[in-house]
Amino acid sequence: MKVHVALNTPRFDESVPFYRTFLGLEPVKLKPGYARFDVAEPGLNLTLNASSQIDGPGALNHLRHPGRFDRGCQRSGRAAQG
Repeated sequence: MKVHVALNTPRFDESVPFYRTFLGLEPVKLKPGYARFDVAEPGLNLTLNASSQIDGPGALNHLRHPGRFDRGCQRSGRAAQG
């Protein structure tokens, strides 16, 4: 199972080469405004999404972990808030 992290970036054309170097990988999918890196170890599916601006506190578009972990995080989030 792989964790999926999607990041918004207003500097997409700079971010793709950065992550190529940082991860030592080529994107498995690359199209205008979208790049996906498939990291074997640790299991990570990283996507970059072009965005003209970042609203809110950060660039995280979404985070997903398949399986039981999702339900545990949801419960933990509610417990922490309540």
